[in-house]
Amino acid sequence: MFRRLARLKKWLFRQKNFGVAAPEIFSAYEVKLLLAIFALAGAMLWALANTGLEQGVWGVALIAGLAIYLSYTKYYCTYKPAMDRWGIRELCCPEHPRQEYRVAARDLLISEDELRFIAKHYRTHVVCHHSADNPEVLIYESSTHYEHRLLAVKWSQR
Repeated sequence: MFRRLARLKKWLFRQKNFGVAAPEIFSAYEVKLLLAIFALAGAMLWALANTGLEQGVWGVALIAGLAIYLSYTKYYCTYKPAMDRWGIRELCCPEHPRQEYRVAARDLLISEDELRFIAKHYRTHVVCHHSADNPEVLIYESSTHYEHRLLAVKWSQR
């Protein structure tokens, strides 16, 4: 729980996490847009309470629909790819202790070329393979960690 809060704090304040900078998810424009939506929702709720029920209900429904659409679009167009890039950067960075990055095969929203580019930036090689427990899960590992893990499995079976 505390590790998640510490990671969230690094993400919000764009701090470095073992040499890897957190992605900047929200621009100043988006923060202003969210504040305007909240103000508009408050005004609609005020209209709901004071004047007509119909006018307030339609306004709140409109604001709720807009908020759901924007959050969905924000998640799949900005947040999820940025988090995938951040996880791959953490995996590739030699200063970072992360040894593997697990993700469902359908959920990785960055291309293989971008993944290779990030690895090339840090002068590492990333190996991708399916999990033995669940074939729908892809595991990305640095090549050195992958080789060490295979050797450890080989020696433990003897």
